[in-house]
Amino acid sequence: LRRASHPPPSGGAPPGGKGKPCGVGLTIMDKPPHLVTSIAPHGPADRTHAVQVGDCLVAIDDELVAHLAMDTLCQHVLGEEGTRVEMWLERIPPGVESRRHHERAEGINQQLSNLKRLLQDGVLDMQAYKVGVDQSWAGF
Repeated sequence: LRRASHPPPSGGAPPGGKGKPCGVGLTIMDKPPHLVTSIAPHGPADRTHAVQVGDCLVAIDDELVAHLAMDTLCQHVLGEEGTRVEMWLERIPPGVESRRHHERAEGINQQLSNLKRLLQDGVLDMQAYKVGVDQSWAGF
């Protein structure tokens, strides 16, 4: 997703990336599980057609959010207009209570920390790191 004001300005962020602070057009519950409660019409999240009310926000830019206070979570989502943010959402079928990524947050966090350390140490290149991140999510 790209952060954008609502409605987005023509031409996106100003040159040099000096956009105004804004979000992605989602309202979520302030306590875990962080379920999407509304989507701003024509906002970045709405334009992706990938987010639905009831989806569970799991991570932002590879950081799990289950343990984050709402003000910290907002700092991860709010940013300069036009910048990118990657959000991981879990689609929960109606009537199902499981939030498997929230329930297994500690294990996922450990795997992601290990991958980041291997990337920083030069053991993994960026492609191998991304594969490892994808496998961490898929394994849970």
